[in-house]
Amino acid sequence: LSLVLLTSCKRDRNTTWDTEYLTPIASGELSLVNLLKDSTVKTNSDNSLNLQLDKVIYELEPTRIEIPDTVITSVFNLETLIISDRTISQKVTLFDINPAFALLHGTTQNLPPQNLTDVANEEIDASDFFETAIIKTGFLDMTINNELPVEVTKVVVELRNKNDNSVVVTQTFNNIPPFGSYTESASLDGKTIQKDLIGVIKELVTAGTTSPVLIDVGKGVEMVLGIRDLKPFSAIAAFPTQNVIEQDEGLILEMGDGELKKVLVKTGQMKIDFFTNVREDMTIYFKVPSLTLNDIPIEKTYKVKGASPGTPVQITEVFNLAGYWMDYRGKDPEVTDTVNTFHQILYVTIDSSGRKIPMSLEDSVYMYYGITDIVPAYAEGYFGSTENPTGNESVEFEEFGSLNGDVELDDATVRLKVTNALGTSGLLDINSISSYNTSTKKEVVLNSTIIPKTINVIPARANPLRPWVMEYELTKDNSNIVDFISNLPNELRYNVNLKVNPNGNISNYKDFLYCDTKTSVSLEVDIPLKISTTGLSLQDTVDFEYPIEEENLGNVKSANLYLKLENGFPFEVEPVLLLLAADGTVQDTLLAAGETVAAANIDNLTGDVLSKSNSTIAISVPGSKLDMLKSTSKIIIKARIKTPDAMQGKATIKSTYTISMKIVSDFVYEVGL
Repeated sequence: LSLVLLTSCKRDRNTTWDTEYLTPIASGELSLVNLLKDSTVKTNSDNSLNLQLDKVIYELEPTRIEIPDTVITSVFNLETLIISDRTISQKVTLFDINPAFALLHGTTQNLPPQNLTDVANEEIDASDFFETAIIKTGFLDMTINNELPVEVTKVVVELRNKNDNSVVVTQTFNNIPPFGSYTESASLDGKTIQKDLIGVIKELVTAGTTSPVLIDVGKGVEMVLGIRDLKPFSAIAAFPTQNVIEQDEGLILEMGDGELKKVLVKTGQMKIDFFTNVREDMTIYFKVPSLTLNDIPIEKTYKVKGASPGTPVQITEVFNLAGYWMDYRGKDPEVTDTVNTFHQILYVTIDSSGRKIPMSLEDSVYMYYGITDIVPAYAEGYFGSTENPTGNESVEFEEFGSLNGDVELDDATVRLKVTNALGTSGLLDINSISSYNTSTKKEVVLNSTIIPKTINVIPARANPLRPWVMEYELTKDNSNIVDFISNLPNELRYNVNLKVNPNGNISNYKDFLYCDTKTSVSLEVDIPLKISTTGLSLQDTVDFEYPIEEENLGNVKSANLYLKLENGFPFEVEPVLLLLAADGTVQDTLLAAGETVAAANIDNLTGDVLSKSNSTIAISVPGSKLDMLKSTSKIIIKARIKTPDAMQGKATIKSTYTISMKIVSDFVYEVGL
């Protein structure tokens, strides 16, 4: 019997029964205060709300006035280096011509005609010029001074390199009178010349005298050699001290129609970059009179040691120009006051050591000097006559937040404000301004009887900056501003054209700008939120928490949800619930439009809310939607509010008015033993 009883009382592991779990799964609260941007809503002492905002529609930024870079790049090589112009002389005396004349020295005799060849081979030391040079271009000037009392009818001179006897130049002179001279120039292009030369008189022909003359064997024919304008391919020489880069001038800059006088630099830099493989010492000197800090110009001197073979010398320095004044009035502004002209001084000098150093066209000096990336903190001059049409443009208008629907405002005060903080005159054409609602695709063009088609823009004043402002107050009596705002735009569209200096340089170069100033068109809005609506939608997204643990999800058979709603608005409410997947997309509608919740209880005299209305809406969730409910991470709560038919006029919205929603679940859960 005990065994039978024990067996009969054992639990059947296949036995199940249903239970219900009642738990909140989502909640939210909607109000105009949290759906409009905080900065746009003002709460008054009686908790009524005003929408206040200052929205810039259009502005001309001063960064459109660009300061061009000032860049100078100079390259020097041997082609531009000067080898000193020098002369050497060599004389062939009467004794050299004929030693027998020594017996007649000091006597008065007739000189017979002479016709000699290979008269003399005289060594010439050209080391004062160079050790050796391969000439690209240059000239040899040869002068014959005739010291004899007879005419030299012909002399042929040849100049050779001693080491290889190669001919450098051969020159012929004719009919040089007694005690006269004659010069011929010969090209040295492509010649190789060495320091040890031989001067040869290949032929000497003289006339005879017709009467006795004094014989002086020390007199003769003098040959003077002068080398000038040498530009060698390569040379080993002692180069004299000389400026290889030389700039002291006003650099004219291209600035379009703009004509600048001066600029205060906000940001920018000056960079010096120097490179040389020349073996001689150098000096770099630069000064920028047009660039000053506390009236002191930038000035710098670098002493540069000569490069070593295979090891060039490089110098780089960057100057921060923030706070510097840039004067664009040229080299001598007190004498010639000009514009767009930047004065700079730059010298690169070879400091001669007297050493003979090798140099070729491969040796060079590179100099980069640049003032770049200038952003003005202040600029003065004439900014040109320009037009700045925008075409059809738009700007985002996010101040209405998540509001959408049909609204009628009781009133609106809006000021259209034109502000000019630039020191230039202009004409502003406001072709159109409209409010556009991207949800309804509705556009309302602003119309007013007080806004002129063209606005005369007056220059601002400086020191301190005093912008010029023109305001046009738009009301429902002189414009359609109420309809314009009631459209609940999330986009403002405009088409304007600002003509800068339409009459030219009437300021006489007194236009100015600061870096943070501009010309702008804006709307200053002050709207009491007293409205009526046939369908204003409020919306919020809240977290959704599925109450069943993961391992028990399969035991849920069905669910009933209850939307508990407390309406504190003097409007009827039509709620909508949308289910969101993990990726944020709407996967289903939990509650469609159709259920209407009564408005709050109001005082018929003041229109104020006395108490909230309370409603509960049952939502049945069939088993087919349970999987979708399980995958939901968030719920969009929408409340479409509308003015009750019985309400007369418009209702004042207060900060205390809210719609509270709570979703409670009632799950049927299968429990097994």
